[in-house]
Amino acid sequence: SGGVLGVILLSLQFIEPEQLYRVLANQNNIGRIGSELQFDFETKLPEQLARRIGAIIIHRYPNRYLVAVNEPLNDEQKLELERVLQSPIEQVLASNREMELFWTEVYGNEMLDESTSKLAVEQPHNSASVTFTKQQLASVAACIALVAAGVVWNAKVTLISIVVIVQLFYFLMTAFKFLIVLYGSKSGAQYRFTPEDLEQLDERELPIYTILVPMYKESEIIPNLIANLNRLDYPKSKLDIRLLIEQDDFEAQARLKNMNLPPYYTVLVVPDSLPKTKPKACNFGLIRARGHYVVIYDAEDKPDPDQLKKVHLTFQACPSNTACVQAKLNYFNSEQNLLTRWFTQEYSMWFELLLPGIMRLDIPIPLGGTSNHFKTEVLKQLNAWDPYNVTEDADLGIRLYKEGYKTAIVDSRTWEEANSRFGNWIRQRSRWIKGYMQTWLVHMRKPVRLAQALGI
Repeated sequence: SGGVLGVILLSLQFIEPEQLYRVLANQNNIGRIGSELQFDFETKLPEQLARRIGAIIIHRYPNRYLVAVNEPLNDEQKLELERVLQSPIEQVLASNREMELFWTEVYGNEMLDESTSKLAVEQPHNSASVTFTKQQLASVAACIALVAAGVVWNAKVTLISIVVIVQLFYFLMTAFKFLIVLYGSKSGAQYRFTPEDLEQLDERELPIYTILVPMYKESEIIPNLIANLNRLDYPKSKLDIRLLIEQDDFEAQARLKNMNLPPYYTVLVVPDSLPKTKPKACNFGLIRARGHYVVIYDAEDKPDPDQLKKVHLTFQACPSNTACVQAKLNYFNSEQNLLTRWFTQEYSMWFELLLPGIMRLDIPIPLGGTSNHFKTEVLKQLNAWDPYNVTEDADLGIRLYKEGYKTAIVDSRTWEEANSRFGNWIRQRSRWIKGYMQTWLVHMRKPVRLAQALGI
């Protein structure tokens, strides 16, 4: 499968991390972390430097600093640290999981700030932290005043005009959707691969793959989640699975602590702050993601075992400016009641015909909330997800297109559980509509500039 022998042995759980890192420390003639941990926040390394080099100060002695590393530093990196600290350093080797704990302990505030405010600070025009601008509020007030004046002038003509405009809009959208379906039903509208294509794939060429799983108050389905992720047909030594747990979700934290998860799993506790949203948790997990690709799965998701390999083949078959591959979603409880049947019909139309048609027409694709696979570096360049937008997936699809990146659809499914209760459906659909309104308002702040970026 390719890779480093020690990591492969770890992923197969043939050895324990302590055994491996003790041997690696001896081979490299450096120490292994012990119990002397004393995080000195006044003398910690600048976060960007620590991230670039992969080192964290874990103890301060009178004559040197104890620095935890995941891989031994080269001479140039060591000299740079000693120059910044103006003191000698002593390296000690730490496992991936230990480094993640240290990182959250020392740089948790910086990571939280990056997760919540980086997009709003660097790209305020793309952030929903402010939903309505003054110009938009003025436009809404002007429209209301215009309608009120029309009603006063001639109520019948005004109301008929509004109804005609609405009907015309719906007619044009229906015709447009029919055109999209025609394109989506053509061959080549989505990327398909045969079992023979997968068999010919050389696993040594596969990159590291990060999987982000945000969850909140869903501890009862964690065993199913682990089972579904373990079914993935991908070298386990090349997986970087990050379970994102909220700070006040004590039940999930306790349950995961008692599970003997393989070393390629990392449990990250997201600090409690506003906004308390799924995209903020995903941003937090993305900061130290090790994968060349990254994908989001929800806790109840059951992806096809070969999905990651199909996505890799899709990226290879696509132009270089393809930054995202969307897998298709559908429901495993479609026969539960009438509502779940309707949900299944809707998702089948959306992911089997509409999204492939949108891809063929080369217009922005509103991504699904899960199973969207990204090139990690591109996602980080775009400042990832907007934590203030409740449909961060649709918003990201627009931002990808604005920056010149494309999205492809792959013929691989992820199975979800459809809402079977009317109240839950109303709340979910209300959130979706709210998020789509947020997205429209954010990107319509400069309509002329948007038309230039997206087309009419």
